[in-house]
Amino acid sequence: GTDVVLLIDGLVVVIGDTVTLNAGIHRIEVRSTHAAQGTLTASLRMAVGDGPARVLDMARYGVAQVVAEPDGALRLVVGESLLFDAGSDSLNAVSTRTLQVLNEQLFVFHPRATLQIEGHTDDVGSASRNVELSRARASHVRDWLVAQGRLASTIRVEAFGERSPRVPNTSAENRAQNRRVELLLSSAAAP
Repeated sequence: GTDVVLLIDGLVVVIGDTVTLNAGIHRIEVRSTHAAQGTLTASLRMAVGDGPARVLDMARYGVAQVVAEPDGALRLVVGESLLFDAGSDSLNAVSTRTLQVLNEQLFVFHPRATLQIEGHTDDVGSASRNVELSRARASHVRDWLVAQGRLASTIRVEAFGERSPRVPNTSAENRAQNRRVELLLSSAAAP
């Protein structure tokens, strides 16, 4: 089984609870322990104003929402800050800044953890073209991380094309959300 502990500013919080945070920068840690993989801790900083905030709603306030997977890995669901233009595999300035923040706040603490980069597209175009495009998107993220010093042997690229949409492809806004890359961080040794 997997045990997940959430800490805000060093205090354990029940996942799903609503907490009131003072305005400022807060340290968010998610510790995922899995018998086969050991313990992996994701640590992010979150800037908030006064008022209630739903725990793990970091896509609203920061660069990523951290979701514990059943196998103990941590999925980084990046909000609108790591999306791609239609038909494009190029990283824009916002995406590059998102990667800089993730690299500074998370990846640097787990340099040997395995990182799976999953590329996705909307449903426009042929299925084969979308698989190629999603692979190119994930590969650009991998290449950027390797250029920043991450070990290439710890990164795997997976292309999903249009097979795994975040939301239904029923509008231009929804399609934009599906043109994305998701990151899966695991403490298991790289293959």
